[in-house]
Amino acid sequence: MRSADSLIELDRRWARAYVTGDSVFLASLLADDWAGWYDDHPETKKSAMAMLARNAPRALADSVDHVTARVFGT
Repeated sequence: MRSADSLIELDRRWARAYVTGDSVFLASLLADDWAGWYDDHPETKKSAMAMLARNAPRALADSVDHVTARVFGT
């Protein structure tokens, strides 16, 4: 599998984790010092895990479509 395809698949698994409540996958994916942006606020691993834990009932789907990834170097 190409590196770009692997990144896209990780992103899709991340989206599915929010639908299925897969906290084990999300905890293994995000580094302890991970920082991101969600809609209108910053996100950390701690806040992402908390959102996953309290997000019930869950959405029926969270799809990642029409994605292109470019990998530079190894």
